[in-house]
Amino acid sequence: MPLLTALDGLLAGDSFEIEGRVVIGRTPDCDITLADPSVSRQHARIEVTPGGVWVEDLLSGNGTLVNGQMIQERTLLHDKDVVEICSHVFRFTAGQTKVAASGGPPPAELPHVEPVDLGIPAAGPSQALSDRTGAIQGTYDMGATMVGGVFTPSVAGDLAKANQRLQSIVRISSAIQTELEIDVLLSAVLDNLLEVFRAAERSALMLYDEAGALVSAAARNRSGQDEEVAISRSIVQEAVQKKVAVLSVDAMSDDRFNGAMSIMKLNMRSMMCAPLIARDEVLGIIHVDTTQQGRQFTKEDLELLGGVAAQTALAIASAKMHQRLLEQDRMQRDLKVATQVQTSFLPSSTPEVEGMEFATFYRAALDIGGDLYDFVPQPDGGMIIVLGDVSGKGVPAALLMARMSSDVRFRSVQEREPKDILPYLSARMDETGMSDAFVTMALLRVDPETHEMLIANAGHCDPLVRRGADGEVVRVGGEPGFPLGIMPDYEYEQSTYVLQPGDVVCLVSDGVTEAMDAEKNQYTEDRLIRLMATAPGTAQGILDAILADVKSHVGDTAQSDDLTCVCFGVVA
Repeated sequence: MPLLTALDGLLAGDSFEIEGRVVIGRTPDCDITLADPSVSRQHARIEVTPGGVWVEDLLSGNGTLVNGQMIQERTLLHDKDVVEICSHVFRFTAGQTKVAASGGPPPAELPHVEPVDLGIPAAGPSQALSDRTGAIQGTYDMGATMVGGVFTPSVAGDLAKANQRLQSIVRISSAIQTELEIDVLLSAVLDNLLEVFRAAERSALMLYDEAGALVSAAARNRSGQDEEVAISRSIVQEAVQKKVAVLSVDAMSDDRFNGAMSIMKLNMRSMMCAPLIARDEVLGIIHVDTTQQGRQFTKEDLELLGGVAAQTALAIASAKMHQRLLEQDRMQRDLKVATQVQTSFLPSSTPEVEGMEFATFYRAALDIGGDLYDFVPQPDGGMIIVLGDVSGKGVPAALLMARMSSDVRFRSVQEREPKDILPYLSARMDETGMSDAFVTMALLRVDPETHEMLIANAGHCDPLVRRGADGEVVRVGGEPGFPLGIMPDYEYEQSTYVLQPGDVVCLVSDGVTEAMDAEKNQYTEDRLIRLMATAPGTAQGILDAILADVKSHVGDTAQSDDLTCVCFGVVA
């Protein structure tokens, strides 16, 4: 007489003779009662007929599986077929001999193989790549049924099954295509995987990080809980390198079970793994598996997983692009605020000093820069005029520029002469601990009454004076010392120069002298000197001439460095 033997679930170990019609369900009036809320009141029926033994799903909520496949119609059972109703697994035996619950003598114990710890950081549920080499039963070319980036399932052999697979893909695609939050997206994918693959117990996703390492992204079991999943390294390599979905049977070995427990808990595991490919880039892998006896995936399942993986990869790529756009937008907003903050450190206007004139220009190469200039009044009536250039560009240079600007203002009211201010600034640079950062600086003190200048230079471009008497351009300030931050205890030299009526002083950053044209030719200090000699003899006239000549030199070439120019002089 045919038998139905419970392998797993509430009735594990029990056997039932099948005679006539046998109804399986949740209510007590069923022939085989499964007191499980996931089982329908009358879930399935098995019937013995002259033409064989048939099983039929009675429009249950969670369906009935035969050999891991959801049945859609009355299905003929064969000897050793496995019938699944939710978490309850039965083996059908055709014949008259009653067999043990295990379905015969247990197979030999399989050796336990420890997963290899690759040091992969886990983001939430953990997964690990194992060196167990799963027996690959089949592969599926991920590009074989992709038309224009869209999955088209095979229709060969069974049009109904192809339609079912297509409906599953459409359902998953609808669930994830509008989701732009990565974590929510991955959770939706895993939930849908377990709905589509009723034989699966666990699903997992691993994604490549920015360093190119495959790391855990999410994992889920059928009860909705996070679960550790050990994934075969060789399976992953096969899937990723060849861009194929892989079907495999792998030996389950887990030290959580001891030798006294049923070997059914350590049976062969069926698993599938597919790469997530978007625009020819492998983003990661998607994985489903089961440890239950008799549950095995088929090549039709593998094709369906390939379609799910294709849709998932496109959704992940879209979500990542959305995240990048949000980050870029946030960065642009932050840079706009940073630009406003940096501008606040620069003078809002030029000084108003009787008998003198001032003109300035500043433009960063990026949104924010590392050049600084300032006019700082001193207690005795003198004025510190400074132009500095922080090494580098962008945010790091801007932060150093802000600190240096504050330090200049602080020290300029405590020390009268530039040679005594520069050592303090150099020591402050050394305190930052940034060994690869430095600042060049020209620091001048001007007496508005006598027009005497005291000049100290920390590795900056030479101050240039266009003499009002004869139009000659001369360098002033003597030999430049080390940039700030190179030698904290360095003693800077100081020179004196008295401005005459009509004299104009020009301070520039190397963004002027090193401005390059399309052929990488620099503007140079010599060209600057020649221009100053022929430019109009006022501070504003010289500044305008410099800017126009630099623009003429570089043409359409993008600005490569911060450009700053400060001109001041004695009115003739």
